[in-house]
Amino acid sequence: MRAGRLLSTLLLLQTRGRLTAQQIADELEVSVRTVYRDPEAPPHLEAVATAVWEQQRIRISYCKWDGESVERPLAPLGLVLKGTAWYLVATGRTRTNAFRVARIAAVTVLDEHFERPADFDLRQYWGSFAERLEETLYSGGSATVRLSPRAVRLWFLLGPVAGRALRDSAEPEAGGWVRVVLPIQSIEHARVDFGRFGADIEVLEPAELRAAMRATAEAMTRRYSAP
Repeated sequence: MRAGRLLSTLLLLQTRGRLTAQQIADELEVSVRTVYRDPEAPPHLEAVATAVWEQQRIRISYCKWDGESVERPLAPLGLVLKGTAWYLVATGRTRTNAFRVARIAAVTVLDEHFERPADFDLRQYWGSFAERLEETLYSGGSATVRLSPRAVRLWFLLGPVAGRALRDSAEPEAGGWVRVVLPIQSIEHARVDFGRFGADIEVLEPAELRAAMRATAEAMTRRYSAP
């Protein structure tokens, strides 16, 4: 189910008296950062959404980021549209967590309802979860880079972590360039991310990342110099 269709369905359920505006606000969080791609349309999104609205327990088969498949009994509390990806926020046996809906391989809706905690705030939970996730993802050290004025204008493409780094650590240099210290996930991830800025970025440290950027630039020069 596409994002627009899902939202339309929620509004239709509201008009039929099945959902109140407060329920929609409580159970759906939209955090769209990009307008360049359509949201994902995972095959089990509709089943998961229905379980959220009906407050029915589910059992999912889930593929973790490392490829491991696990079974999880869940009480689904809400859906989050983050950028182009849908996430299910749900309580398992011991704690509440977020699951990317596209990684759900199978869903079984159980014949068992649950009471949604009165003090659960989806937006507040997602904000805390996103911060913890960023801290985990960007734990590969840091990079010192120089950015041209054009790169500064487009820096939002790298997300909120890069945005905060630009705001908190930018040091002005000649010609409108700035120097920034940025947390990175890994050398390879940073090489790909920074590569989109072309000559508008210069990596100063670490040396391994600078060498990787140089190797990429040299490979591109050879590619485009070929007849």
